[in-house]
Amino acid sequence: MSGDPHTFDFFIIYAKRDPDAVAAAKFLFHSLGATVRVFLDSECLLPGTPWAPAIEDAQVNSAVSLVLLSAPEYRPYYQQEEISRGIELSRASNGSHRVVPVVLRAAQDTMAPYGLHGLQRVEFEHWRELLRFVGNDPTPAAGKCDLISETIHLAELLDQLHRAGDRIRPEDVNRIRDRLIDRWMESHSPPGIR
Repeated sequence: MSGDPHTFDFFIIYAKRDPDAVAAAKFLFHSLGATVRVFLDSECLLPGTPWAPAIEDAQVNSAVSLVLLSAPEYRPYYQQEEISRGIELSRASNGSHRVVPVVLRAAQDTMAPYGLHGLQRVEFEHWRELLRFVGNDPTPAAGKCDLISETIHLAELLDQLHRAGDRIRPEDVNRIRDRLIDRWMESHSPPGIR
């Protein structure tokens, strides 16, 4: 975003003990990061960085706080602190800082943490919609996110076949999509983490 005073477009808030949230955070970092500026602590902080002030500074200098909603057993203290800070930033900026809850599959039937009840949510499967918050076209630029685009396109085609009455079950679509996302994540993980 030209003329934007923010260092980051998105600041990702997630529960580090929740494996689904960690995978979703890394997926969003790499897929959104192809077109916008994204802060994810595990990817942006160097070893030895005093993390508390660095995380607060990154969130203060972000346009949007994305809150990946996990199942209640994974909601740690620091995630609630970052949610509270995002809400404070939104109030202090008259809404120019947004807080956007992103619902992961495991959290679809759970109550949102305090402060997020009145906010419009985005389902994780519709992650491209997030680009609208920073004025970008939700279609990735040519040559970027090729595997992600192929994955999503394949999942959408399989879903269309299923809806047309073919013998593809929804769980087959989800399993194929998840497998392709895992493959993409593995191909983009730093050496030694695969």
